[in-house]
Amino acid sequence: MHQPFLSILEQAATQTGNYTGYEDLLQEQQSAFMKYIQRCFNSDLSAPKRFQFLRTADFKLDELHLKYAKIVQEKSAHFYRFWSMLIVNTRRFIAIDVETLEFQRKCPAHMLVEPDNAHTFPPCNWAAQRTDLLEAIFGIFQADVIRLKDGSRSSFTLFAQEIGNIFGITINHPHDEMRKVLSQKKSDTVFQPCNFSHEGEK
Repeated sequence: MHQPFLSILEQAATQTGNYTGYEDLLQEQQSAFMKYIQRCFNSDLSAPKRFQFLRTADFKLDELHLKYAKIVQEKSAHFYRFWSMLIVNTRRFIAIDVETLEFQRKCPAHMLVEPDNAHTFPPCNWAAQRTDLLEAIFGIFQADVIRLKDGSRSSFTLFAQEIGNIFGITINHPHDEMRKVLSQKKSDTVFQPCNFSHEGEK
């Protein structure tokens, strides 16, 4: 698999320490690579071929990280954090497509149709940014803590759209929106724990 994003990741890793201009170039190529991945996922190729393509892309990214992580870290801790985060975020994006293919393979068609008497959650409002909701949805999905009644995992698209509906937010293209969020991130989001102590407790 010869892709500009993979080539530039390796090229940056072998630099002597002059990383000027690489961050913008890598972000641009990461976005193009994610679009390339999504085109493959939405193509008419058979599911096994799409699955193999995604697995190959993931393997190449993992291979680059294993080969150059220590070298880049020793040269520049700052650039290593950026370089490594690009790989991590791209692999997470690929993992969503892989999970979706697995879901489509395992899940009977009737489970994709919502029953007429489905319970609806009371309408709520989301008080933060749209990107915060997407990151929260993505984090929960990646944690794999919510399953369908038969024990199988939902697709990311259905999962994101249903959560969005709870807050009255339409998410027509969860993959595309998440790709944009991941391509713009340079560090992991740190979620602070809530304080649920009751008033008056010591």
